[in-house]
Amino acid sequence: MVETLEYLIEQAAAHPQRPRASLYRELLRSQVCLLCVEAAATGGKPRDLSVWAEREAELGGVWVPVFPAHDDVQDFVRARRLRRLKGRQFLWMEHGPGETFRMLRGVHHFAGLRLHLDAQKLVPVPWSLVRVLSEGRVPPDAPERYALPVPHVAIPAGERIALTPVDLGDGEGRLLSLPAAGSFDAEDARKLVRLDLGRLGVVWMACRHFLQVLRYLRGAGAADLGHARNVLVSLIAFEMYGEAEALCEWLASQGDEAFAKARQAELLALLKGLDAPPGA
Repeated sequence: MVETLEYLIEQAAAHPQRPRASLYRELLRSQVCLLCVEAAATGGKPRDLSVWAEREAELGGVWVPVFPAHDDVQDFVRARRLRRLKGRQFLWMEHGPGETFRMLRGVHHFAGLRLHLDAQKLVPVPWSLVRVLSEGRVPPDAPERYALPVPHVAIPAGERIALTPVDLGDGEGRLLSLPAAGSFDAEDARKLVRLDLGRLGVVWMACRHFLQVLRYLRGAGAADLGHARNVLVSLIAFEMYGEAEALCEWLASQGDEAFAKARQAELLALLKGLDAPPGA
């Protein structure tokens, strides 16, 4: 039911660390709506229909808003004061249970979807979890956890850090942050990278904050392309493939074409392997 899905989205937005199995199960059996932009047919050609998506400024990935009901789509258009271009019009399109997740994976630079009620009530579902939903499965509630993707991260002596408890699903860990590197949301603690700090032991860091820390620690004299390479390797390791695709294209445009092409080939191989049927 629409009311049930809306309630579960509202609860997940208000309490980012709570389990979401009920929300994911409801998503798999619910119809949802997308905002689309349609161009008028010309010369007997079929009308062009595009899904509305929004590019994130920080990492370049594309996020698609998904709505539990068509009224929510109309509210979104009004709240954003969206204006249609000449010859095009906004439409809401309803999709059956499970259809949306398979379809959206084909969006260029797809980073994930955002379950949207209003500007204060939205729940991001990253690419890695959309893939699980597209297979008709309920994603696990525990945070996604990843190994350190770069050889070494050295935190300077005297750097102010913060350590807070974090639920790992199978126990409690410590969440590390560097306030000077940038801020992150509670939602970001659902995707973590493991760091061994030696004397301080094993800690965890939100993957998005880890990328901020890489930028912060590179120093004024570090080469931008070298930093971008580390970020790209990290994005691939964190299964942030839409953002990685966008960064590959940027690196190629900056003259680092060989490295960008090698990483694009790696991405294609990974995606092909993930989409292959079992035993293929």
